[in-house]
This record gives sequence, C-alpha cells and structure tokens, in this order.
Amino acid sequence: MVYFIFRITYIFLLYLLTPFILLRLYWWRGRHAPLYRQRWRERFAYIHYRVPRGCIWVHVVSVGETIAAKPLIKKIQTQFPDTPLLITSMTPNGSKMVQSLWGDTVHHYYLPYDYPGCIARFLNATQPAIAIIMETELWPNLLHGLWKNNIPVIIANARLSEKSFKHYHYFKAVTEIALPRIAKILVQYSDDAARFARLGTISDQVVVMGNMKFDMEIPSAVLDAAKTWRASHTTGGARPVWIAASTHPAEEPLVLTACLAAKKAIPNVLCIWVPRHSERFDPVAVLCQTQGLHVARRSLNEAVGPDTDIYLGDTFGELMLWYACADVAFVGGSFSQTGGHNILEPAAVSLPVIVGPDMFNFSQITDLMLKAHACCQLQHPDLLAETLISLLHDPAKQKQMGEHARAVFEAHQGALDRLWAQILPYLKNLHGTVDNN
Repeated sequence: MVYFIFRITYIFLLYLLTPFILLRLYWWRGRHAPLYRQRWRERFAYIHYRVPRGCIWVHVVSVGETIAAKPLIKKIQTQFPDTPLLITSMTPNGSKMVQSLWGDTVHHYYLPYDYPGCIARFLNATQPAIAIIMETELWPNLLHGLWKNNIPVIIANARLSEKSFKHYHYFKAVTEIALPRIAKILVQYSDDAARFARLGTISDQVVVMGNMKFDMEIPSAVLDAAKTWRASHTTGGARPVWIAASTHPAEEPLVLTACLAAKKAIPNVLCIWVPRHSERFDPVAVLCQTQGLHVARRSLNEAVGPDTDIYLGDTFGELMLWYACADVAFVGGSFSQTGGHNILEPAAVSLPVIVGPDMFNFSQITDLMLKAHACCQLQHPDLLAETLISLLHDPAKQKQMGEHARAVFEAHQGALDRLWAQILPYLKNLHGTVDNN
C-alpha cells in the first residue's frame, strides 16, 4: 500500500511539474545549449523506428558514464556481435559521445521522462531483453515498468554517496520494496554496498566490484597524436604546458587568474583550456581576450605560435588528447560545488593532478590519489596559481607525482572482469553459451 501511494503521488507531482520541466529544458537549458531543443520527441518516447526485439540495453547519463561504460560495451559487442545494442543517454553531450565512439554500430536514443505512458511507449518500441544502468539512475516508473515486463535490471558501477543516501532514506519504506526487484547492484566500494543495504537490499543482491573507470583504455593513436602535437606546437616540446579541464563558469575567473600569474612567473607557459560544456567555449575565449591573452582555438585549426597563451580545446571528445599533451592538470568541478570530475583520466597518462575541495563524487579515488602523493587538493582557490607555478618549476616533482598517479590507476584495475562475471549469466540466457574471456 505504501509503495502504491508513493507511485500515485509521484506520478501526480510529475504531471503537475510538467510545464516547469519543459520550461527548464527548452527555455533555460535550451537558451544556453540549443541542442536541448532538438530531438524533443524522444524525451516523450516518440521513437521514429523500433529497435530489434531482444536488444541489450545500456543506459548512460552523460559523458562520464559513457566513457566508463566503453570497456563494457566493447566486451558486449565482442561477445554478442549479432545482438542489437541500445544505448540511451540524458544529455546532448552524452549523445554526442555515444555517436562519436560507436556511430551506427549501436542504436541510440534519449531516455524518456519518467512518465508511465512514456516508459510504456519506450519499452514497447525497444523491448530489451536486459537493462544495464550505469551508476545510479533509480527512476521509479522506469524500474516499475522493467519489473512489470520481467526485464532483469543490473545497476553497474553503482555508487551511492552519503548525500544521495540521505535523500533516498526519506523514502525507505518505498526503497525496501523497489530495490529488491533489481537483479544485481554492482557497486564500486564497500561504503556504497553498506548504504544500499541500509535502504533495503538483500544480502546476495549487492556485490562490490571496484570502479570501472580504472579499466579505461588509452588508445595508442591518442598518445601518438599528443606526441606529434606537442612537438609541433610547443617549440619541440620545450614549452611547459598545463591543462584546465572540465571547468565550470564559477571556476573561470579562478583559471584566468592562474593563467595570468603563471605567464608572469613563466613567460613561455601554455595553458590548454577545455571548458566542461560547449556553450562556454565562446565566452571563455572572449574572457581571455579581454585580459590581453592570446587565444588559439582547436575548432578553427589555429596554430599555436610563440605568443599564444591559451589553446582552447573547443571540440568534442578530445579531452584525453589534451591531457596527454600537458605536464600538469587542474580538474574542474572541484571549486564549483559540482562534486568534481574524473581525475583518473589525467592519472592514466601520468599527470600530477590539482583539484579543489569539492570532490564528493570521486571521494574514494581522490583519497587514493592523495595517499599516493599523486594529487594536490586545495582548500582555497587562491592557492591554485601558487601550486601550479610550483609544479611547473619542478619537473622532478611532476615526474614523481605523475608516476604515482599512473601506479594508482594500474593498481585498481580489474573491475570490468568482476562485473562481467556477474552479468554474463544473464546474457547467456539470451543466446546460450558464449566464451567467458
């Protein structure tokens, strides 16, 4: 009865909020990122063609989850080459990443809003044999629709922060009914498992896997391209280079101040700046130019000259290339109360990492990096310029921290194999026995 009342109340409130949801999507978000105004019919599960019945469905929210899912999707495509694969996402950038990585080898849609009718239309059009949801996307009507249609649900690379746990805990009477309907919850760490247990999962349902982000592969072509770019654009690699990656608007003045301070201390320093969202590319270019900094833009194929201060990485899907070109990395989202972004990407290419205090989405990884002396976590934004300049002046410390970062990355790999062992029995039920490797 409690679960029924919750669903009815939730659905009523969802419909009540519909005008505000649409205003937020099409007016507020669409004003800053016009791609939100496209393909709007998919948000309501009006799909222009049906996915072949019995597909394997993987849901990723945005860019980070898509990158984390890359090794898993590669394994699925290798082991089940004849099975249709559907990937859904929530954001335009996530959609672009899916299309960039897999093109027409997968089916791709936006996940519709969590209205009962939308979920019913979506499941009718796609008819997945299994749903693999990356990290923690627990939408009530979606989970109910999958359960009602006897579609097994696996939450992969799941995490549940203390902040999220407190929100879910208010509805514990509901989670105690809903969560046991999920086939497997494959969590990153034991802390995540403990929080799920407190919400009502059963003992054999939750399994600690580790973090799949450690199993990320860096293509040799990316490393070769970085070596070529560095040699041809930085005086044979002689210029010191740092990267400000995945920055948010609140961090832009901070990065700009660091750029100006670093230029004063090290006149030939080059900053590669990659804002988190594409709508910030033009404003960041203008911001730099108003301060007298010389900007070259990747999207315009502009060359880096001796007087270039900022190289703006204003294209999509090339962040790993720019990490591989740098000597030191500042990872954004850590001074903007966003919870930080993935610091394993610079660690994978042996970069020392600088972050701010707000890393709650990557707290375990940050702790590992700090214990290994591979990361500097700053509690005040005024320390960024000082820390950056200190590292740029000390190649030996750069090398040491970078080696420690890479060691952390390598030491915690293997989550993919553990996760695959848990998923494989469900996939075998689709098509019989397959190779376990």
